[in-house]
Amino acid sequence: MQLERVNCLLCRADDPRSLFEAQDINLLRPGTFGVVQCRRCGLVYTNPRPTRDAMSAFYPDEYWAGPPLGDAQPYLDRATRIALEQLGQAQPGQTVLDVGCGVGTVLRVLSRQGWGVCGVDVSQHACELAREFAGTDVFCGTLEDANFAEENFDAVTLFDVAEHLPDPVATLRHIRRLLRPGGRVFIKVPNMAALQARLLRRWWYWLDVPRHLVHFSPRTLARALQAAGFEDLQCRAIPTWAGGQVLETSVLYWLRSVRLRRKGIEVLPAEGQPVGESLEGHVYPGVPSLAKRAFRWGLRNVLYAPLAVENLLGRSAVLLAVAKR
Repeated sequence: MQLERVNCLLCRADDPRSLFEAQDINLLRPGTFGVVQCRRCGLVYTNPRPTRDAMSAFYPDEYWAGPPLGDAQPYLDRATRIALEQLGQAQPGQTVLDVGCGVGTVLRVLSRQGWGVCGVDVSQHACELAREFAGTDVFCGTLEDANFAEENFDAVTLFDVAEHLPDPVATLRHIRRLLRPGGRVFIKVPNMAALQARLLRRWWYWLDVPRHLVHFSPRTLARALQAAGFEDLQCRAIPTWAGGQVLETSVLYWLRSVRLRRKGIEVLPAEGQPVGESLEGHVYPGVPSLAKRAFRWGLRNVLYAPLAVENLLGRSAVLLAVAKR
């Protein structure tokens, strides 16, 4: 696997300090990746990271969960719901671009709110699902490759996308050019300044290296938007009980790693094989399912209870930023 070293993705300085090294605990792809923080501006980012060609191996088809079946309502987390409520019902002729649209969940919701919708995603598999689920055109490739006309959209959304961008400031500048005057951009990302992120470090589920190339805090996300030329910024942590689920998964992945290491077991999923199948029979196979469910409930509701103060302190696990051109 080819790796590349990069300067800070915000201020371009080459002055990082190492925080820790991490592995792909979510999909179990091989490799170790540094997580560093710029001494100049405070941005946390993955360095070294896979090259663009090497990165495709970390996005297998199973990375994208399929859309809900039939007429079932798609799940939307609280921060996404807040953003869509702020977007509201569209006026005639208004259009929105969903960058990193995935399987089209947000596109479908926006379409039902009266927006003219357009999506873009780099995954051929996700684009095919999105076209069928949302019933709209989706460009497969990078945003820059799509060649959208300038001042073409009234809003642009990036939900769980900006952390994947190899050059977020450059992409945000491009997005600003696509917006009409007064248009808004909505960005949702994990919050690296969350209490649980600081506690769990390389075991934090939402760290998700190497797919997550940038690990924003409220301050660095606001600075990235300012550097791209946006104004009237609002960047805040969103109180959410999803933090309990993230903590639960993080602890389970840590315990899974401890067991596999002690048993000397190395799990490398085969091409097209879901991680769950490759782990079958390796992770506490003798523990009754009821005990496993009870343990997970305890992690999510009991262990997380003291950490739930993060929701009151503005240090929760999710960031939502809104800015205008």
